[in-house]
Amino acid sequence: MDKERASRIIDSLIESLVEFTRDNGMNTENEIRDFVLGEIAYAYKTNTDVTLEQKKKLADALSDAVIRQRYGKKYTQRPTMVIYIARDRAVFEDEQQENFVQRHPEKETEYGRIRLFYEKPTFNNKKGVWECAREAAPIKTYMLTNIKCEQCVEFTGPELPQNE
Repeated sequence: MDKERASRIIDSLIESLVEFTRDNGMNTENEIRDFVLGEIAYAYKTNTDVTLEQKKKLADALSDAVIRQRYGKKYTQRPTMVIYIARDRAVFEDEQQENFVQRHPEKETEYGRIRLFYEKPTFNNKKGVWECAREAAPIKTYMLTNIKCEQCVEFTGPELPQNE
């Protein structure tokens, strides 16, 4: 099969889905995505060569094309969940703790407070803390030992649900 013929088949499939979703009152992006995923899952339910992940990728690509055609939206970048985990400079209760950490620098992270942020924080060198961002929650200092003092790590999670 040549590329031009394959392209025409895919274009007609997308056009058919656009008409079908419009005719059947599917007006939200989530309704369209759920319908396309359901149809692909049903079509490949007996085919063990196609994994669930592959079905989801195909459904996402088709849904994006249908939504783009119906609403003129571009879905090249989807919103993702981004959180920041930052560890403050170590704070010691007494000189004994500070001397202990000087002898065992790998233990410094046990004394630096960790916090979870919604927005990217900035580090205040004078105070030794991360600030100027909305804080979500504190995290126990012994957790996430791979995050060093005065370090902020950005985590990008799965896509956010679409708001309708």
